[in-house]
Amino acid sequence: MTQMTMFGTEVEQILKNVDGQFSTPQPGAEQPTSFEFAKYKQKISKIESDSAPLQERINRWRRARNIEIDIKRLRDERRIAANETMIPERVIDKNVTRSVPPYISFLQKSRRFAVFVPQTTQLNTEPLENAFTRACKFKGWERSFYKLVDGSVFLGADAQEILFDERAPGNVVVRHVGRDRINVPEGTEDIEAQDCIIVHQFITSSRLRRFVKKYGWNEAAVNSVLGENGEKGTDECPDKTHDIRKVYCKPDDSDYVYVGYMHPSCDAWLKEPTPLFLGRKQKVVKTVQQPVTAMTPTGMPVTVMQPVSQETWEPVYETQYPVFIFNYRETENKRINEYRGRAFNDEFKQEAATALWSALVNRAIKSADLYASPANPTAQGTGVPKATTNQLSPNVIYDNQLVFWSMPGPEPSLNGAIQQLAANSTDDINQPSWTVNNRRDSEKTATEIQAAQSQESEINTVELTLFSVYLRDLFTRLWEIIKSRAEQGAIKFLDNHPQRAEFLAESYDIFAAGDVDVIKRNEDIQKMRMDWPVISNTAAAPAFLIDYIQKSYPDSAHKYIPAIQQSMQQQQSQAALLKLVQGLMQQFGANMTPEQMAGAQQVIQAALPQAGGQANG
Repeated sequence: MTQMTMFGTEVEQILKNVDGQFSTPQPGAEQPTSFEFAKYKQKISKIESDSAPLQERINRWRRARNIEIDIKRLRDERRIAANETMIPERVIDKNVTRSVPPYISFLQKSRRFAVFVPQTTQLNTEPLENAFTRACKFKGWERSFYKLVDGSVFLGADAQEILFDERAPGNVVVRHVGRDRINVPEGTEDIEAQDCIIVHQFITSSRLRRFVKKYGWNEAAVNSVLGENGEKGTDECPDKTHDIRKVYCKPDDSDYVYVGYMHPSCDAWLKEPTPLFLGRKQKVVKTVQQPVTAMTPTGMPVTVMQPVSQETWEPVYETQYPVFIFNYRETENKRINEYRGRAFNDEFKQEAATALWSALVNRAIKSADLYASPANPTAQGTGVPKATTNQLSPNVIYDNQLVFWSMPGPEPSLNGAIQQLAANSTDDINQPSWTVNNRRDSEKTATEIQAAQSQESEINTVELTLFSVYLRDLFTRLWEIIKSRAEQGAIKFLDNHPQRAEFLAESYDIFAAGDVDVIKRNEDIQKMRMDWPVISNTAAAPAFLIDYIQKSYPDSAHKYIPAIQQSMQQQQSQAALLKLVQGLMQQFGANMTPEQMAGAQQVIQAALPQAGGQANG
């Protein structure tokens, strides 16, 4: 198999992995009879046509999230008055932004990504978990997960794609796809049940020409994308980006997933589908015939073929799509294209909040304007009031008295409506403690705040459980690839560990580490806060406090714990000293003068609080 070289762009590395590995069918791969382009083009066209309404909704929701308003243009077009404005209240964006941190903390606050539970042995898997975490931390991994969560909360669902990449520590990366860049057939509940899904990739003209020269892409098809004359078309716009469809499919006559590339303007594949390879290989022992020299009975040397066992690594092709979809909330509706997020829930609340804020501000601005009219209007001034062009000047005498007035200010209930709408919207994202803390009244109680925080913690735990299920499936698939690459010796993975072979040979149940390291820790912290009033007056208080600090502030606990331990040692020393002094007083008290006795009692009373009341008088 040709050794692949590295390139500086993600797209080229991805495509090279397909083209470099599968330009020639590999042994063991079942080859379908054909990939008739016309049939697949019709199928892809149908999928994209069915996805068009969803794409329109996503575009509308994105515009709503940003609310880009040109106030000057609105005034020039006289859609609003010269002294009016609009106050965009970005409810969708605020709620999405507030919802993301718990998910990111679920990943980042744990020192490991996953927990490995051996199925047959009692191995200490901590070295394995640390090595797996290092292998998964490819460049930019945080950004991929942040976009996944943001897109899922915003639109209801989003997706990531596993890619084979030899530049990454584990030879595998997880790329964010984007909800609008993955198309599945209408009514899809499980993508594995579909024979075709589409992932959109945007590739420049120069890259497409490179793929023709280096990886054997269909030159005629590429030129149809670039124009009648590919070179001439790209000279006019060398950096033009094209929406290339990456087609994952499961042919009826094969057990494997295939991946190909096409464009709607073409009449042929840009790159015909080939078996999907993500770096996994299996060791196979084959019997091969090797020439050896033997001697005939007459003593003449002859060459004969002798069977010899030989170990080789053969590719393992994927049978499942490398695409994972994470939905914001689990409901009875299983259809992927019908998942809904904050954009759907907050769209009209945002419109109402923007209208209310704009009305409040515009009323306030208009109520600040000053108007005047004659106190004693003439007969000609009766009827409908008419505006004049007269301007008031200071330090002059007027021949008629003027009455000054202004428009009424905003109604107090308007501000209350805005607050109620904001509170309702925040409750919808499961943040009751934020609602309570930001409510403008004096009736908030510690009990109410604590109850809201407890409720929020429980709700977040439920939502993070869905994220945990998603990560479990993702990490299980990643481990299959990383394990295989480690067995091949293609990556550095526990190379110097004495139990490396045992770790790789064992089977595991894999869980997201955040289940234990984040959710359980948060539950423990909540319980410890509630129990502290009881524990604080017992001898267990210092140890309890140290445990609490370690759980709550793992990064800075080392600053506080030594001070507590030093205080505990001082208390123990004081208690031992007081016990000694009290024993001496009991033994020799009869020989002490009243002054000596009073002095000793004074010392004991002064030192007793520092000893934590551990000495007995």
